[in-house]
Amino acid sequence: MKKVTQYLLFVFSFLFSINCLLDLDRWELFDVDTYSLAIKGQRMIKAGFPFSIFGDFTVYHWDDTTQTWSQDVSEPDLGAQRVALTSTGAWLRTGMFSVKNLPIGSTTWVSMSLNANELKTSTNDDVLYLSFPLNPATGEASIFKVNSGIVSGAYANQIGADSTGQVWALASDLSIKRQQGATWSIVPGLARDVTIGSGDITYIVSNTPETGGFKIQKWHESNQTWETVPGIGGIGITLDSNNHLYVITSSGEVYRERGFRTTFCPSKYFF
Repeated sequence: MKKVTQYLLFVFSFLFSINCLLDLDRWELFDVDTYSLAIKGQRMIKAGFPFSIFGDFTVYHWDDTTQTWSQDVSEPDLGAQRVALTSTGAWLRTGMFSVKNLPIGSTTWVSMSLNANELKTSTNDDVLYLSFPLNPATGEASIFKVNSGIVSGAYANQIGADSTGQVWALASDLSIKRQQGATWSIVPGLARDVTIGSGDITYIVSNTPETGGFKIQKWHESNQTWETVPGIGGIGITLDSNNHLYVITSSGEVYRERGFRTTFCPSKYFF
């Protein structure tokens, strides 16, 4: 009986290790038909299918009580290409490059006096956007913050910002720059999207093809290198308040990183 028990424990440990090694339990399907997703605390907003009347994506809000999405009904035919959240409200960018803000507690979207071809927020509630003037050589856009104006020293096709407001800028050739005070430094690698979470944890969508889009990579500040996140590929990424990763694939599926096992995997140490 003792040998049988030992054998069963060995089989269980082996299967657990293989499962852990391949990260088979790391990801779960969270949603479908999604183009853009933003998370802030318990709040979520997305732009997804079907298309709205003007060719943008339909806007949905997450109900954390019922664990369901509901369509935004505050404005007829409201649509968006990009959504974002701060602690004080929701933001969206339309296909016509207009920007709207929905303050918490309000049911009316407010049109902002700015145009943008990209929109992002940071953990410290900076609202960043890309707009004119463009770099005449590359077509990249100027970087702005809603509350403080233009960010000098770089142009970008995609953006993110850390908790101190320092900007990460992704160029048209997918190269990466990071703002450090009054200067900009080159970060190794190529990226199509970037997201920065609590504690300035940083992930990118790389330029290396993977099922679902491109490989996802995590930045290690200590040795200035990227670590590939196993088991997933995507075209868009965001983080929740616990730094769990949400990956949007090329087919509009959203995979969520499970919270129960991402830090210790015996097989990664003993196999």
